[in-house]
Amino acid sequence: MYTVKLAAVVLSQPLSLFFNNCIKVGIFPAALKLARVRPLVKSTKTNDPNDYRPISLLPAISKLIQSRLMMFIKKHRLLNPCQYGFRANHSCSHALMVLTEFMRDTCDRKKYGKACFIDLKAAFDTINHKRLLSKLDSLGFRGTLNHLLESYLTDRKQFVEINKKVNNFEHLLWCSARICSGSTFVFAVF
Repeated sequence: MYTVKLAAVVLSQPLSLFFNNCIKVGIFPAALKLARVRPLVKSTKTNDPNDYRPISLLPAISKLIQSRLMMFIKKHRLLNPCQYGFRANHSCSHALMVLTEFMRDTCDRKKYGKACFIDLKAAFDTINHKRLLSKLDSLGFRGTLNHLLESYLTDRKQFVEINKKVNNFEHLLWCSARICSGSTFVFAVF
């Protein structure tokens, strides 16, 4: 990404044309759907394989396309304003402030307020992607934008790198949290 930033002036116009073409035709380039997965130790137990989590490193250009998509999504207000995760200027603190204000207002009106918090482990892996794309279509992610998201989610590849040693490529029919975790775009949209 650093190299891309250094060459931003030279690359901005061709990259803009490239990104806009991806959106126009609804295809996320296969070369940008390759993730390098590196294990990251969670604590000090380096001899326990369960104490590692996979970190997916995506190509820098892939992240730029995701950034362009987020600008499009913001411009057309396609995200629920109450969604606080993985969005600029929307944090857990903001969500708690809104909830606190709602509960205070509810108490002031002598009513009862309720809240339910759910943290699903590997939530993204449990989503039926076809159903998700159908729902996104009904929310305004139509036509080529929906095709682009489907293209982003499908036919991905990954390889694992440990101590500069690389395994064989693994082909994935659908994007999983292991691969898309390198992308805040995916979590913001989904």
